[in-house]
Amino acid sequence: MTTSIQTITGMVRVLLHTIILVYAIPIYAQSAAETDWVPASELNEEQLELLPLNCRGLYVQPASIVNRDPSDDNETIHVTAQDALHVVDHSTTFTGDVELRQGTRQINASFISLDAVSDIATMHGAVSIREPGILLRGDEATGNLFAGTGVIDTATFILHQSRMRGRATRIYKEENNQLLIQDGDFTRCDPDVNTWSVHGKSIRLKPDEGHGVARDVTLKIKDIPVAYFPYFRFPISEDRLSGFLMPAFGQDSSGGTDIVIPYYFNLAPQYDATYTFRSLWKRGLIHSGEFRLLSENSNNLINATFLKDDDIYDDRTNFDLSSGGTFPQFEKQDRWLLHSSHSGAWGDNWRTSLNYSAVSDNDYLHDIGGDVGSTAIDQATDQIDENLGNIKIPALTRDASITYRKEKWSTSLLVQGFQTLDLLSREEYEKLPELVVAYADDFQHLTLDMKVQYTYFDKNTDGIIGPLATTGQRAVTDVRVSAPIRNAWGYIIPSLGILHRKYDLNDEPLTARSSPEIATPSFSLDSGLIFDRPFSLMGHDFLQTLESRLYYLYVQFDEQDDLPRFDATPITPSYPQLFRNNRFAGYDRLGDANQISLGISTSFLFADTGAEFLRASIGQTYYFQDREVIFKPTLSEDPTVGSSPLFTELRMALGSAMSLTSSFEWEPREGRSNRGKLAFKYYPDNRRILNLTYSYTSPEVKSLFLPGQLRNSEESDVSFIWPIRGKWSAIGRWNFGWDENQTIESLFGVEYNDCCWRFRVVFRRFLKEPRFITVVVDDPDSPTGESTLIGLDHRAESGIFFEFQLKGLADLGGRLDRLLENSIPGYRTREDRMGL
Repeated sequence: MTTSIQTITGMVRVLLHTIILVYAIPIYAQSAAETDWVPASELNEEQLELLPLNCRGLYVQPASIVNRDPSDDNETIHVTAQDALHVVDHSTTFTGDVELRQGTRQINASFISLDAVSDIATMHGAVSIREPGILLRGDEATGNLFAGTGVIDTATFILHQSRMRGRATRIYKEENNQLLIQDGDFTRCDPDVNTWSVHGKSIRLKPDEGHGVARDVTLKIKDIPVAYFPYFRFPISEDRLSGFLMPAFGQDSSGGTDIVIPYYFNLAPQYDATYTFRSLWKRGLIHSGEFRLLSENSNNLINATFLKDDDIYDDRTNFDLSSGGTFPQFEKQDRWLLHSSHSGAWGDNWRTSLNYSAVSDNDYLHDIGGDVGSTAIDQATDQIDENLGNIKIPALTRDASITYRKEKWSTSLLVQGFQTLDLLSREEYEKLPELVVAYADDFQHLTLDMKVQYTYFDKNTDGIIGPLATTGQRAVTDVRVSAPIRNAWGYIIPSLGILHRKYDLNDEPLTARSSPEIATPSFSLDSGLIFDRPFSLMGHDFLQTLESRLYYLYVQFDEQDDLPRFDATPITPSYPQLFRNNRFAGYDRLGDANQISLGISTSFLFADTGAEFLRASIGQTYYFQDREVIFKPTLSEDPTVGSSPLFTELRMALGSAMSLTSSFEWEPREGRSNRGKLAFKYYPDNRRILNLTYSYTSPEVKSLFLPGQLRNSEESDVSFIWPIRGKWSAIGRWNFGWDENQTIESLFGVEYNDCCWRFRVVFRRFLKEPRFITVVVDDPDSPTGESTLIGLDHRAESGIFFEFQLKGLADLGGRLDRLLENSIPGYRTREDRMGL
């Protein structure tokens, strides 16, 4: 009887205590986001590294949750409280600062009652439910502790990894960590900042699957509804999911308004597909499809794009206006792109690759854009400033190869073709096929390098005469034996080589040999001395090195003027080229030589880290005989001079954020600057980029071939992203050709970058590559009564591009991202570092 009275008394006490707690709950309680929010000023160094740009703090989970072992027993429940009452086979009740721990789950409340029969827990008073990466807070909740399910009323939540926070009338915690939010909203903005939010009658978050699904959705900007969706899927992790991706918008003078709506199919972990519907207002509707397959041994991709009856594409370049002729009638054309790629690794030795691209016409990539191999070509990223290295694609490559490598041997079989896109470039030779066997080995004091190559060169020769119409076979054996001697103070490397070439040609000129065979010996002696000295300056210890290099080269002269031009290309002279054994690339030309090259380099390094902050080099070649093998000469090239121009290089690292590089070629006999380039880069932090580049190529050393004459001799290029005030930054590029005093590309825009959203708008004007226009007109003074006029059509385009990004939700205008990546060196690194 006494025990029963004590039990009843305890139950009454707990009941009274509970009533007081439930009805005395304060009106305001911290939200989940406010509970775990830590301002930036209170973060440690490790946490500051994780802080996104322009965010004021992080959501930090308690160490007791982060460090808890996931394998902890999920059956045992540990509870601390001010009061507790256990009724056998009925319930257990805890009151007063209750904390319940079960495995990785932690629950805090003022009152928790566990039903012994149903395993249902009832919680009241500032309820907090934690699991790794998730925090729920509300007024009251019920749930099954062992199943990990429940419901919480008047709730707020935070997903730490995605920085997603929100509130709802009611939240259901379901199995697999899924949250069902009723009549709620969410955002990724910092607490008390609702720049954007999504409100939905029903929102299901699936953290384990990396996405969420919302129905009856309203998108709000500053609490103002701006869009409505009956159904909406969105990411809450880096994983992609099936569904519509956010559309992209753009505007340019060629195609007009551009609207892109992609749909992504997440078919399986190893393969997926994307269909893109695109409206290019002036041209028509474009349909694109892409399929990707990732297997254990290979990575594969295929994509295709089709535009039926382009409304404005006009490829007419020949106009016969003689004898009352009229302009040829404009006809709409279908336009398309096809690309496929494959890379495979089969065991430790075998490698395979495939790259095939084709377009309907030469202007397709500039007018419409598309992905070709690893390079994304877009109408917004056309480049013609070739002196600065922004070389446009003259042809699409099509190749397939299989390679076997093992220890000292390697063998490869290649098939390669091209689709020429530049009317000013000659058609490239196809390799059908090319077989290469290479061997390298060390024999005590000797090093052997050997390569055997067989290639069949072919191309369409319709309308071509002379040497460029030649096709045929070439077999090459390239053997070199060297005896390197290396020491800390320097090195000496004597080397003997022989290059054997044998041809079997078709359609060769009458004056050329049909089956030439040439064996050319060579000898080189490469040597250098290395000196170093430590010194101190302004309290810092440094190390200076001085490296002198002497390179003697002898290559026997063999008549090669009648050899074909399958893959021979002159190499642009520079300091490193002074120490090559051939002044041409490819095997069709081997430059004769009896010369010595001298070079001196000095470096300055920090003694404690070994980091180099300055390196300067100067060198020149002295000839002991005239050069007789000449290929694609320039106006100033004289094979009888006794020395080459003087070449210099300078590389300077001004701290970790600033660098300066330059190269210069000086012709002392003529007092002429042949080539020069100066590049300055300044990246002080993740927000600032500044690039300054100047290049010069004297007309005297430019190729006599027409395409070379279309390039600017003198260009400057300035590009930047720079904060101007607060979260605003300026974006710009100015690429100027001084030959014609003409801007090649100008780009200017602004960016506003906040913690949870970003907006950018850019205006761009640029020159497309020129094309020939041919017009035939009546001419009484001509013997034929007609004259043909040929001119270059310099086309310019302009466009406005913008991007509006709700961070963690969607992007509008993704093409601008590609434009900036191609226009501003360092842009992609900046975006990656900022996690954008």
